[in-house]
Amino acid sequence: MRRPPTARQPALRAATGGGVGGDVGGGTWNYRTTAAGLDGKHCYSNYIHPSKKHSASAVMAGGTDKSIANPDVWAKAVVTAGAACTCNAYWGVY
Repeated sequence: MRRPPTARQPALRAATGGGVGGDVGGGTWNYRTTAAGLDGKHCYSNYIHPSKKHSASAVMAGGTDKSIANPDVWAKAVVTAGAACTCNAYWGVY
């Protein structure tokens, strides 16, 4: 049985791929990849919520970055890996 999210376990949502964004979970999320040198790429996840603590995470090739922010402040996460790696981006609300 799955437990509901708590302050230490946010409700996470995920996406894989090149990037988009929009209004989700009461806030605004965008994620994308960009080139990093000749054979690498950056994986970004950015999320802002006007009234709740929230997070953004980026995961790629075993690397993880997570940012937790207060209301109305951007949470920004970025990791860098090889160009063939898959970018996984997440957002969460606490």
